[in-house]
This record gives sequence, structure tokens and C-alpha cells, in this order.
Amino acid sequence: MRGEVIAEPLREGDISPVTDGACAVVLERAENARDKKGVRIAGVGLGTETYYPFWRDLSVLNAAVQASRVAFERTGWSVDDVDYFEVVERTPYHEAMLAEAIGMKVRDYLDGGMKKFNLSGGALAADPEPATGLVRIVEAAGILTGKYNLDAERVLTVSGSGLGYQTCIAFALEKE
Repeated sequence: MRGEVIAEPLREGDISPVTDGACAVVLERAENARDKKGVRIAGVGLGTETYYPFWRDLSVLNAAVQASRVAFERTGWSVDDVDYFEVVERTPYHEAMLAEAIGMKVRDYLDGGMKKFNLSGGALAADPEPATGLVRIVEAAGILTGKYNLDAERVLTVSGSGLGYQTCIAFALEKE
């Protein structure tokens, strides 16, 4: 059961549960970390758009498009070069919208691409605002360092804030 209808078609179980939580990431200069296995930030992208909802198309997450594009430009990667994705999705449709914003074709997402998204369960499992985006980075690092026993070299995280994801940031992470 997904619970009571909150706003058609969304039910209680379709909306991320706001939870308590904390998260921390330790960053180290590359020259200090040479003898350690870890994760490297290969690129970062930021995207923003107007907060006034009537001045934009709410069916497209343009800030996520911008953030992903910049992260890909800084790394030289494309969506096809990424092994897994950790995204902040507060409803099931947000994940599909973010997949499209990142550059994945909707058909590819539906035909199995969704298996590459949110191995952690994403924000739909727990949404410790405002740490949710940082949690995605920690989970991406876990993917790259063996938490899920996967052979992964690259993960992209995308998180957003504001009603309709008006501000988004993408982190391209790779195994050292």
C-alpha cells in the first residue's frame, strides 16, 4: 500500500519522508591523499533558474540540465560514461525527470537505465533535509569504494532545492 492520496496521483509512500540525519565528508588535497584509495571529484556543475513558477516550464528541470552539462564539460564525460547515478528525487517522477535532465533518453531509462539510479534508495528512502544532497555524495563514494560490491569507476550525483529544483548542483566522482 502506498498510503493516502496527498495530491493526485501522489500517495503518502510516493513522497520522500523528511527525517533527522547528519552527514559529513572529509576532503583532502590530492597530493596528501596519494597513498590512499578514495574518490576524486572530477567535476562540479551548478545550474539555476527563476523561482517564479509561471515564468518557466515546470516539466523540465533546466537547472539540473545546466548543472549536469557543466559537470560533463569539465570532465569530458557523457551520460554514457557514467556507471551509476545518485540523485535527489523527492517523488518517483523526479527520478525520471532528473534522468532526462542528465541526458538519458526516457526510453533508455525505462528500458533498464533506472537500475543505475539510487542504489541507496535515494531520498525516497530517507530525506534528511538539508543534508540530502551530501548524503547522495557519500552514497556515490560508497559505490566507488565497494560498499555495493560493484565494479564502478564513475558516479554522477545531482541534487536540487526549491519548489521545482530551481537550483541544482552536480558532482562527477571517480574512483582513484
